[in-house]
Amino acid sequence: MVGYDNRAVTKGLFEKVLVAGGDSNIYYKDVEIVIAPFITQ
Repeated sequence: MVGYDNRAVTKGLFEKVLVAGGDSNIYYKDVEIVIAPFITQ
């Protein structure tokens, strides 16, 4: 669970196939991201 402010960072960690340098992202689709509006930070 993440707040709306951290949504973009979280998606970058878990929904990109490749990371900087072209390596495979070992965490790709490893978790389900839940946006919780009550989390402010």
